[in-house]
Amino acid sequence: MGSSFRNIQVYNPGHKNQYELEEDYCIEHLTSDWDTILEDNIETEFEDVREEAVVLSKRLDTPVISVNYFDDMIFAIEVFEGGESIAYHFVGDEEMDTKNVQGLIKALRLEPELEIPFRTVIKKVDFAPVSMQLIEDLARIPISVDFIEDKEDYYSFRDRKEVLEEIAEF
Repeated sequence: MGSSFRNIQVYNPGHKNQYELEEDYCIEHLTSDWDTILEDNIETEFEDVREEAVVLSKRLDTPVISVNYFDDMIFAIEVFEGGESIAYHFVGDEEMDTKNVQGLIKALRLEPELEIPFRTVIKKVDFAPVSMQLIEDLARIPISVDFIEDKEDYYSFRDRKEVLEEIAEF
């Protein structure tokens, strides 16, 4: 069995905006610009985390990103605004599906020069672990969190040049 995790990501530079979460969730500050929301209860199902993202997106005026990664076979990233799903990318064992690439790019806050590499990843990378890692490194969002270090802003990403070279090989 491979890695599995689920979380919510909210863009919050400097962690200035404060907001309430439902019971069983906590906010971790793993990078300076993103709040990573994790469930406190290991019994929480992915659908519960996704529903928390929906609820949170109704309260905030910024996109809320829900991440599901299961057993190195499934990677799903979904963007919510105002309680509605506006964009997603899914990689499974036998299929890939994407809705609203521009919405994903906007929510992930990708710089214009990263749009083509990102589009390459979502079109060509059909293996969940590789897709997840490349998107994480491009966007500089700690979406693969499975261990929490007790320090703020500790999360690191691969060198951007290395990531772009890897994407160019697809």
